[in-house]
Amino acid sequence: MMPALKFILPLFFLITASGEVVSSQQFYTEEGTTIFISDSSMETFEGTSQKLVGMISLQDSVVDFYVDLNTLDTGIKLRNEHMRENFLNTDKHQFASYYGKLVSTIEPGLKDTQEVRTRGTFSLHGEKKEIEVNGKAVFEDENTLYIEANWELNLHDYNIEVPKFLFLKVNEVQVIEISATLKPK
Repeated sequence: MMPALKFILPLFFLITASGEVVSSQQFYTEEGTTIFISDSSMETFEGTSQKLVGMISLQDSVVDFYVDLNTLDTGIKLRNEHMRENFLNTDKHQFASYYGKLVSTIEPGLKDTQEVRTRGTFSLHGEKKEIEVNGKAVFEDENTLYIEANWELNLHDYNIEVPKFLFLKVNEVQVIEISATLKPK
């Protein structure tokens, strides 16, 4: 073997191997769950979507998630239409998103539950607000990262009118929950 090839071939394999390590530090999902919990004077109801899309990069601590608000389902067709058309205005503001950074570290491969904290921007209804989100992460195996998080949002902060129907008034504070199983990208 030529002397240059003796040097270049191992270098190629080293670069390729390190590229695989870097790419395995990014985890992605298209099937996460988003739930909003809404209390009113008469009942509590939830809107759920199984279309949460997101990515977590352990290498650069980026967290990036979004959901198409048209996929939220409260279990009642008329309530879904009313929510989308009159309050979320999904024809103009189709997505809710969160883009931020990990404030705490997620230890790769650790199968124990890890407390996680992020700081970033939540966008909803054309408005953006800086928030902190606390959650949990656990590696189910070296290729599967499960996360869950929840936080509260005030509808007024996102310029969303608080729904009122006759004697029924929805609480302006909503609870948001997300969960997802992410795989290497």
